[in-house]
Order: sequence, then structure tokens, then C-alpha cells
Amino acid sequence: MSNSDNPLVSVIVPSYNVEPYIDKCIRSLTAQTYGNIEIIAVNDGSIDKSGAIIEDIAKTDERIRFINQPNQGVCIARNNGIAAATGDYLLFVDGDDYVDPDYIENMVTTAQKNDSDLVISGYTEEGSDKTQEVIPDSYVKDADEMWAYRIMAAWGRLYRKDFWIDNNLSFTLEPNARGEDLPVALLSNYLGKNISICKTSGYHYVQREGSAMTEFAGFRKYTFPKEAFKDVEEAFGTDLAHNSEKFYKYGILKTFAQFSFQLAKGADRNVKKDLDRYFARFVRANIPDHIKVCLSVKKGSLPFYIRVAVILFSIKCLLTR
Repeated sequence: MSNSDNPLVSVIVPSYNVEPYIDKCIRSLTAQTYGNIEIIAVNDGSIDKSGAIIEDIAKTDERIRFINQPNQGVCIARNNGIAAATGDYLLFVDGDDYVDPDYIENMVTTAQKNDSDLVISGYTEEGSDKTQEVIPDSYVKDADEMWAYRIMAAWGRLYRKDFWIDNNLSFTLEPNARGEDLPVALLSNYLGKNISICKTSGYHYVQREGSAMTEFAGFRKYTFPKEAFKDVEEAFGTDLAHNSEKFYKYGILKTFAQFSFQLAKGADRNVKKDLDRYFARFVRANIPDHIKVCLSVKKGSLPFYIRVAVILFSIKCLLTR
């Protein structure tokens, strides 16, 4: 699908020291069946050959726009890519991942069919010893919106650019913050009109040693994005929301539970205590009905172990002072 009358998709690719992966990533984009794209590749001060590899490929495809910046982190890399984007849609692909040839076509077709501000796709997780497909099966407004809260990375989502701009979405500039994509995902899940699910697994999420997420556990290098969650807090009750506040609340509880029980595992005791106090204060102030909310989502697209974790987290909030 290469007709220039089709909407232009700006694909933003942040990269930092991903030399073994970036060639496959960029070439998976240039090989898309949907041709009306611009690939904005942002080299975030890599000290390996990532930038040189991108520049070489860019010489063979005029759709690639190369931005070379000093190392400032993935948030600024993505934000700079967005600032340079001229497309009708925004799509994020990490430099160590890659996509199937029909990935963008499937996403745009879904967005156009449903007039969606946001389309969420499944993905294929590739680790050193296993490959696992995660494919969403439904999104039912006001009844079962949980798939939007299960897949909340920057990648795996196609945003209408006007929606992004109109709602002042951006990735946090907090130093050393991780989970930087979560406030954006939560807000877009709450505010987005006609959210759609793309029942494919064409995004390949490559797990590797040294990636941001593998270094995130235990908060040894990173912090929780508290500043960005002020926007999440301020969105409660807005008349701009197109989706269920109940699921928005549940998504926040789920996010906090993951940090508290999983990502904070192994962290310094004082760090964990401070984080749990922050979560408890946030929940008591903004989700006073959190026990009722966490019990309200029983079946559907959410695994049993996640529902249990959210219930335990909600009880933990009652006990934390």
C-alpha cells in the first residue's frame, strides 16, 4: 500500500548502542507493505556504530530522516522525533526491535476503519530461550477495556498525531525516570476516541541483556516518574475523557502493583518504603474506592494472577502509612 494519498505515518526510532539490532530494525521498516511513511531515526549519542549504520541505510531510502543528538535519554529522543514528525499518525519502534512487513498497514487500516485516536496491537516477545505471542482479542468500551491497560509500552501503539498534540502528550523529562511511557499510555487510554485493537503480533519485542527494562529492576539506576503522574492525577473527571474512569483507575492500580511487587524487588529498603508511601497517598487521594474498583474487574482479558496482585496491592495501600 504505497499510494501517497494514504495517511502519512511518522515512525520514530530512538536508538542508543544497539549496533547488533538497528540494521534489522530499520530494514524491517523500509520493507513495509504500507509505503507512505517517514522514518525518523534518532541516534541518542551512541558510542558504538548505531549512528553510522542508520546513516548508511538512509542513503538508500529517502524516507529515512536521521537525527543525531548528544546522549539525553530515550524520552528526549522520542520527543525530538515527535517534534520533527510531519505525519498524520505517530508510531514508535525501539531500535533493538523490529516489525513484520504488514505491521503498519494493519495498524493504519484499523485506525481508518474505526476513526481511532489510538490503535493497540499485540506483539511477539523474543527472549534468549523462548518466543511468546501476545495477541489482544477485544476492546469493549465501558465493559472490558483491559487490553488497553495490558499493553502500555510506547511501542505497539499507533496515535493520531492531532490527538497527541491536542492533549499535550509527551514523554517525561524527569532525570533517570523509567516507566516513562506509562503516563502517556494511561492518559491516552482514558482520553482516546474510538480506541481499537489490532489482533496481530507483528511487533517483535526483543529482550536482551543490558536493555533499559532489564536494568530497571530494583531501581538501581532509575526512579519512578512521579512528576509525569501529576498529569495522570489531574485528568480525573475531565470532560475530555471518552472512556471508562473505572478502567482508568484500575489501570493505575495495576501499574502501581507492578512497580511495588515486581520492579521494586531487590531495591533498597528505604527506596521501597518511600515508593509504597507515594503509591498509598496517590491512591487514597484519587481512588478512594480502590477496593471496590479492584474487585470490579473479575474476568475477561486480565489474567488471574494480575487480578490477585491488584487486590493485594489495594490492601497494602490501606495498611501503608
